[in-house]
Amino acid sequence: MSDTISVILPYYNDGDIIYDSVGRLLGIPNTEIVIVDDCSYLPLSPAVAVPDNVRIVRQSRNLGVGMAFDRGVREARGETILLMGSDVMVEEGWDTHVRRLAAEHPKGIIAAACIGVTPDNGYQFLNEPRAGAEIRLIQHASSRGKWYAERNYNDILVGAWIDPPATEFQKCPCLMGAAYVINKRWFTHIGGFRSHKYWGGLEPMISIKSRLAGGYVGVEPKWRVGHVFERQPLTRRDRKSTRLNSSHGKLS
Repeated sequence: MSDTISVILPYYNDGDIIYDSVGRLLGIPNTEIVIVDDCSYLPLSPAVAVPDNVRIVRQSRNLGVGMAFDRGVREARGETILLMGSDVMVEEGWDTHVRRLAAEHPKGIIAAACIGVTPDNGYQFLNEPRAGAEIRLIQHASSRGKWYAERNYNDILVGAWIDPPATEFQKCPCLMGAAYVINKRWFTHIGGFRSHKYWGGLEPMISIKSRLAGGYVGVEPKWRVGHVFERQPLTRRDRKSTRLNSSHGKLS
């Protein structure tokens, strides 16, 4: 199934937004969607996997987003891999971009331009896109948001958006955004994410690994995705009252 696009979606207490995300991916021939439930408090409902090309793989314990991506790629049947979050919304024609970029960049990892969206207006692409990033050395928890300060989470390396954003395809120092194309063979060659636990630090690490292995990373502004920023994930308290069902979003 080398012509298959395998979309890898880690899921950890992300709530029902995943129905909107998956719904936008459906209806495309030769695609599969592999959802890796990273041992959420409330197991992801089988209803999301009603379409024939959607599979749920549940981890026996919480291992972090890096291991979830690695597991999803191992499970993938296709050679073309799209890595994205469960809060990412694609546009029509996304598969054309993914196939082209995978074919043109066998030793690259290519990011989509990223636009902040919200469910309040149906995820309309109204904001200016961000495209391309650089790597900065050392960012202390005190200079970031509350989540980082509470955990004293300091970054040795951190990605930062390029300003002004790229308007044409270009190679760049660091991935940044919410959706990345890579060939399965290249992902395996560079060793994937190898246990990186949290969102936010994945991109500098795998960007450096790709470059050290003789590859590169880049950004394609013509390919756009929407990303819902600053969501509140489910908590243990939510698990008894929250229920996912197949009538939500575009899976009805």
